Amino acid sequence: MESAPALHPVVIKCNKLYCLRKPLHMTALSFKPTRYLLIFCFLFLYQIAFGQNRYNAISFRIDSFASVGMPKSALLQVDNLENLARKDKNAPQQIKAVIYRMTFQSYLEENALQAIISRLRLDIRGAGYPVRPVLQSLLADMYWKYYQQKRYKFTQRSHTLKKDTDFTNWDLQTIITECSDLYKQFLAD
Repeated sequence: MESAPALHPVVIKCNKLYCLRKPLHMTALSFKPTRYLLIFCFLFLYQIAFGQNRYNAISFRIDSFASVGMPKSALLQVDNLENLARKDKNAPQQIKAVIYRMTFQSYLEENALQAIISRLRLDIRGAGYPVRPVLQSLLADMYWKYYQQKRYKFTQRSHTLKKDTDFTNWDLQTIITECSDLYKQFLAD
């Protein structure tokens, strides 16, 4: 049997064929990084799965409270979902929390569209890229629904030169322009 230096593969004769075999100390060293890589991948995937389980658990509680007719309790869980999603910068969960909030506000408040619009305006100010365009689209849709519900008031108002900060005082041209601008911003992002 021929042997090579310790740092090179060893050539041995096996059944009249020559086989290459790495020295034992090289095999052990190459296995450790692979083992660490596998452990890291496992922990990373576990963290992703565990993080999603937290969102699923909160969503399950929200749906449970909604199904038994407890919108106030569900709204408290929506706050938990929103805080967790903002902390983790999870855009789909942030949008889900906003939609849940809109739903439960419509159950709880008398002037629900006004409250929803006011909250969406606040959420847009604090939102980043992936969330902001979706919220702008939702806000434009809420403005349009508000116009459809209060159409009789908008047709009786005269055109104002300066846009008021209170959307309940806008005229027809102002609300249509605002809806159009929000949709354009949504498409631009």
